[in-house]
Amino acid sequence: MKDINIDPSATRMDINDNINKYIQEIVMILNTSPHEVMGSFGMPLDLERLVYETNIDNKALEREIMTKIREYSTYYDMFHTEVEVSFMETEERDTCIIDISINYTKKLSFVIQ
Repeated sequence: MKDINIDPSATRMDINDNINKYIQEIVMILNTSPHEVMGSFGMPLDLERLVYETNIDNKALEREIMTKIREYSTYYDMFHTEVEVSFMETEERDTCIIDISINYTKKLSFVIQ
């Protein structure tokens, strides 16, 4: 299950606000299942598979996410973007937390559990 937390200031979608458009692109990249976007089969990450069916570590997952954002976002070059991935042990199964900062401010958190 994926849970997305977006900075409240990012929920106001102004058609001329490029940072909000960029945030929406990132959400689409990270929240889209494989084969959902016609013509862009390589865009989705399939985060649940990467986290739970591979032995990917946090640094490799950070690189993979940054590669997808760089490749599929129109606004990537306009903003400084950082991705931080951490894993946490829980009783049921491990949890993956992905924090994305844009221009040095945390804007998005994805929780995969």
